[in-house]
Amino acid sequence: MWRAAAILLLAALIPASSTTAIAAAPPPRRIVSVNPCADALLRELARPEQIVAISRLSHDPRAASVPANWASRYPGVGIRAEELLDLDADLVLGGPFVPRETARMARRLGIPLHTLPAPATIAATRQQITDLARLLGNPQRGAALIARIDKAVAAARPPIGAAPVTALIRQQSGMVAGPNTLADDMLAHAGFVNHARHWQLQPWDLLSVEKLAASPPQLLLTPDGRPPHPALAGHVVTRRFPMRLLWCGGSTIIDAMAALASARQSL
Repeated sequence: MWRAAAILLLAALIPASSTTAIAAAPPPRRIVSVNPCADALLRELARPEQIVAISRLSHDPRAASVPANWASRYPGVGIRAEELLDLDADLVLGGPFVPRETARMARRLGIPLHTLPAPATIAATRQQITDLARLLGNPQRGAALIARIDKAVAAARPPIGAAPVTALIRQQSGMVAGPNTLADDMLAHAGFVNHARHWQLQPWDLLSVEKLAASPPQLLLTPDGRPPHPALAGHVVTRRFPMRLLWCGGSTIIDAMAALASARQSL
């Protein structure tokens, strides 16, 4: 098992252009995910028997990007290094932020740690799916997921000649999805102009109710479909957009594009 793990570690470090070496590495047989977005990708790209454990967060419906009946099949783990010891994994999937001690523990055990950055565009998500599916030994699953995403994006496009609509995705905390985020790219594909650009906001930034009221978008997307303050009622069209669709790429893009298309059509 350790020899296979060492081969996988080398494969993960080889540049993407070295496709022959990557293809020669045996696929992992015992995968552990410590990130809920990685869980969502594993659900689509891994064979069920390859998965040993998933992120504990995916057992919490408030944070999950996967269905509860799927998450319940696997034990949940955190990101502490000690939790890797008894899992006999030959691949660990993490998100953009993995504790140093966890990374050191994985190296000490000879377990490849593959981190998945948060994609800022649909194109980046497609590449991430292709690369991970190849690493897991299931490229056909990656191609199938990409085809479903492409179909959802195409279905969400507005009619030719339709005027762009300004829109803003705002969480209950006041944080909004600004430029250079996956949400910004999805808005563009659905025929919206992200109103966060009006204030030159950062990728994820806070926006006060006062600023929002002074220059509202044509469409405001919130977790419950209601404006964040009663004073905005009647002054801005508000629709529901589940916040669970904001955090991960993969199959969540399919539901997100459908939600954006539905909101646009309701106008």
